[in-house]
Amino acid sequence: QFNTYLDEGEENEYAISRMIDWVLELNEHSQLDNDTRYLYCLTLSWFLGSNFQPLRDAATIGLVKLTEDHIDILIRLLEIFEKVNDDYIIERLIAAGYGVILRSSDNAKISDLGTCIYITYFEKSSLPAHIMVRDYARCIIEYAVYNKMCIRDRLLSQQSTS
Repeated sequence: QFNTYLDEGEENEYAISRMIDWVLELNEHSQLDNDTRYLYCLTLSWFLGSNFQPLRDAATIGLVKLTEDHIDILIRLLEIFEKVNDDYIIERLIAAGYGVILRSSDNAKISDLGTCIYITYFEKSSLPAHIMVRDYARCIIEYAVYNKMCIRDRLLSQQSTS
């Protein structure tokens, strides 16, 4: 039903456009507290389910901008939306994650995201059916491994401490 609200058009368009424009105009010097950043990201994540591709594209770009130095928020969103039955949302969240790690220099956070993706999408008995989800997720893991972040070793150390 939320998609219907998003796709109804003119009466909702102004508020959504204003929010997206505000996020896209942010610069690296913008000061947002983590709660505000998280709530904006949560709202943008729901926009990813729209049938209107330009809205999905803008929301994805906005997520990359907002989580570029806050990978922990992206991981939290992936955990929240893990069971959502909407391929658009999952695909775009993981695509945003790939965009974020390509811009990040925080190896520990890149490793955290790679571990989250590995556990969520590859450790299960069946791989995601959606090819783009599988591809973006694989790219995140390969990037983490390429940067010498041993996800498997990290997983083993986490399992031994829990």
